[in-house]
Amino acid sequence: MDAVSYKFPKNSRLSSLTSVNEVFLKGRILRVRGFKVFLLQNMSECNRIMIAVPKKIHRKAVTRNLIKRRIREAYRINTGILNQGKGNCADIILIYNSDEIPEFAGLKNTVCNVLKKIRGLIDADTLPAVPVAD
Repeated sequence: MDAVSYKFPKNSRLSSLTSVNEVFLKGRILRVRGFKVFLLQNMSECNRIMIAVPKKIHRKAVTRNLIKRRIREAYRINTGILNQGKGNCADIILIYNSDEIPEFAGLKNTVCNVLKKIRGLIDADTLPAVPVAD
């Protein structure tokens, strides 16, 4: 039985400006209950994620950081969903668009549903891929 790692290492974070712009320009958009998700298949060995909470919706930095921490923890707990199946990986940008501050239990279920949909898209090979540079 494979042990699932619940860590969230630095290489699992999408932080490069060029990578983020590439996902926004070439990626697929998915809307799921409070989230807007941008997806782009990558050629790296792991899924990379970026979490954003717009300042336009949540004005206080304390609130934005609270929501990001909860989303990050829900992703970290449910990351096994993305790691099962084929070996394909994706760059993921999760944007939280709801104006309410979510409770962790509800957010965990929503993130789990989002990850299941992403895994389905990855397995079906319907995501645009990053072209390999020559």
